[in-house]
Parts: sequence; C-alpha cells; structure tokens
Amino acid sequence: MEGLFWGCLAGGILFAVVTVILGDLISNALDGALDFLSLDGFPWLDPMTIVGTITIFGGAGLLLTEYTGLSGGTAALLALLVGLVAGGGVYFLYVRR
Repeated sequence: MEGLFWGCLAGGILFAVVTVILGDLISNALDGALDFLSLDGFPWLDPMTIVGTITIFGGAGLLLTEYTGLSGGTAALLALLVGLVAGGGVYFLYVRR
C-alpha cells in the first residue's frame, strides 16, 4: 500500500513540475493543437483538481500509515476521504473563479 501512496505523491509532484516548467513552452510550440483534449462540459474534471486530489491522497496515505496505527485499507480509505475533501477545496477555492 505504501508503494501506491508514494507513486501517487511522486506522480503528482512530477506533473506539477512539468506543467509549471514546460506548460507554456509546449502550449506555444504546439499552437493549440491539443485544445480538443479539454473537457469543457465538466469543469470539476480540470487536471489541476484531479492531479491535486491524487497527490493529496498519496501524501495523506503516507502520513496516516507512518504516524497512526491504522491498517493499510483503513489508511487508504481515510486518505481517499482527505484527498476528495481537499480536491473539492482546490476546485472551489482555486480552479473555479
């Protein structure tokens, strides 16, 4: 279970670094060629919301397994709950303007 948490956390951090550093460069180089991939009908499916939720799930899972005596399944369930609540917060406080 710890490998899943580390994978989610590392993948989210890697996605954030790549989008911050290369996001504008790739966008300008492709000149909007990938605009068809945007999900205009579902604003809560913004990549920042989804990746933020996954990253928070990984971080919360690691913290819960390290600092509590919870089993892997219970820690994953609580981490999922924390990730969903925090992802909702990211959407309502940052993504939705």
